[in-house]
Amino acid sequence: MKKSLIIVSFVYIILCNASIYAQQSKTATENSYTRARQVLERGIEALGGLKNFRAVDDIAFKSTAEFPEKGQSLNAAGSPYIRPVDGEGVIDLHGKRSYRLGQTVFTGGARYSISTVVTEKTGFVADVTSNAVYPLAAPAVGGNNRVVQRLFPITLLQTALSRAATLRWLGEENYAGRKQQVITFADSDGSQLTLFFDTQSDLLTKTEVLGDRFLEGLSTAENIYSNYRDVGRVKMPFHVITKIGGEIATDLTYAEIRFNTHPNEALFEAPKDAEVGPEAGGALKPITLTKLAKDVYYINAISTNGIFFYSSMFVAFKDYVMVFDSPLSTDVSDAVIAKIKETVPNKPIKYLVPTHHHIDHMGGIRGYIAEGSTIVTTPSNQRFIEKVISVPHPLNPDTLSLHPLPLSVETFKDKRVFSDGEHLVELYNLGPNPHADEIVMAYLPQVKIVYVSDLFPVNFKGRNGPTSQVFVDFYEKLIRMNLQIETIASGHGRLGTMEELRQSVIAAKKQAQVNK
Repeated sequence: MKKSLIIVSFVYIILCNASIYAQQSKTATENSYTRARQVLERGIEALGGLKNFRAVDDIAFKSTAEFPEKGQSLNAAGSPYIRPVDGEGVIDLHGKRSYRLGQTVFTGGARYSISTVVTEKTGFVADVTSNAVYPLAAPAVGGNNRVVQRLFPITLLQTALSRAATLRWLGEENYAGRKQQVITFADSDGSQLTLFFDTQSDLLTKTEVLGDRFLEGLSTAENIYSNYRDVGRVKMPFHVITKIGGEIATDLTYAEIRFNTHPNEALFEAPKDAEVGPEAGGALKPITLTKLAKDVYYINAISTNGIFFYSSMFVAFKDYVMVFDSPLSTDVSDAVIAKIKETVPNKPIKYLVPTHHHIDHMGGIRGYIAEGSTIVTTPSNQRFIEKVISVPHPLNPDTLSLHPLPLSVETFKDKRVFSDGEHLVELYNLGPNPHADEIVMAYLPQVKIVYVSDLFPVNFKGRNGPTSQVFVDFYEKLIRMNLQIETIASGHGRLGTMEELRQSVIAAKKQAQVNK
């Protein structure tokens, strides 16, 4: 009997020790994953649970939003332009496709309707206003699908669950006076999303994504969810604020969210009779040029993920090169600079002339500063440029980050002329204009060419874009200046003519009368 008790006791001790050992043998990674998964599963249940999620075939919505567009103000030192957007769309979860439409008014009054349709592997973006369609490259399709997956918590949390192996517990934080459970997961593109769940309600409060951005440098993009309401058996947030670097980038309110609307097939079809433009998005394509005159080159349209394509121009003087605009990013500038050196070797790029301070046309300025170029601009832009180049970029260091050079800036107020006896370029400040208080036009009188950005309403295809007072102001100033112009090289997309501009102004004036 005593021997049996000893054996039982021995076995019990072994089992207890085995249990303790099993608990202790879990790694930090395993413990972090387990806790994160528990938080995620509670968050899913708080929204309605997987069973109710899976009963949703499609999500239809209507929204209104305000976008404070940093780097798009009238003046470089001014407040951002608040761009309104009326949106609507359908996420067809069953069909694995989506449709989104945004109607907006850009700086200066140009009205656009832009739709985006993506499936698993294909997609297009449509300039509804001008009836032009641009197929999306594969990387742009993937990017748009990730945007759609992150649009609502119901889809975002299912994405996180599908990436369960990457789930990790980060700890507890206080946000807006309430305790949060914080976890993270890695999405399919490698981006790390941090999720905050309210400890009391288990509802998703916000998400964070770390990035390295042109204006902010190392900064966090936050999506903040509030005003949860029941839609069927699922809770949906009707208010979403996006912040970048702590500043509001989007303030969006859903007017309506509905489930299982069974959308019409026509929503996912390209507009009828639309002109089809080049592919949008994807990797930067090789830079191509159009020779406009001796030593004058137009840098043909460079693609983005949307309907806007960017161009610039350069002039090869006897001993140096002058470039107009540095659109989009340093990567674009590096490619353009390489093309310039290939085309006109052994000449330094001495000057870069940004037409205005808006970041889509100045986003690649760091590449030219790293090249040793002097920036020629109007007075109010100098401090803005100084601020831009002082921003560190630790995640994506460019040439200027790795090999800093001092900034060289020359300013002019109204007009400046460059000539070497053979080439002549006249720079005019056409501001104030409804698009920007200071905006530069480059005029080449010998060949009757001007280069401008955002003042001439051409898109990539033949049809002109929306009209506004911006173009009227530009046209009337050209008439008063009595310049001899045949070609207008636009910073958006393509070459145009004075007659095209005149017709756009006529349309703009007619539209203004209709709007009265």
